[in-house]
Amino acid sequence: MAADIAKGAVASRIGRRLAGDIGQHVAGVAAVVGHCYPVTKDFRGGKGVGCSVGQCLAAFPAYLPIDVAVAASVASGPWRQRAFASTTASSVVWVAASTLWWRRGWRNAWGGPPTIALPLAAAASSAVNFQWFSAGQRR
Repeated sequence: MAADIAKGAVASRIGRRLAGDIGQHVAGVAAVVGHCYPVTKDFRGGKGVGCSVGQCLAAFPAYLPIDVAVAASVASGPWRQRAFASTTASSVVWVAASTLWWRRGWRNAWGGPPTIALPLAAAASSAVNFQWFSAGQRR
């Protein structure tokens, strides 16, 4: 899990260095996509949850404690598929919080300034994770 988190965080940081704040978000989403659907493994990868946590750590650090709290509280619930429930709840709150941060212009710790790219990247990574879980249900 730590390696997956690092993968998302490092990709986001490199993306920011190379292409600014937009590059940070594009690279974070690309890390999640690449983790879930790696070309080298016939597009059969793992959950992108760790990578998306790393993306969040680099791009939206102000939200990370909230993300951990939401995921932990939902994962401790009575649901049959706790990982899916936890990921879904965290994703919904991540997109909502990033939209709120962008609209209000709130500070974002060491992450870039919140722009519309923040909720768009959160939504894109969340959609990839949701699709990965949905595809797993059909396997």
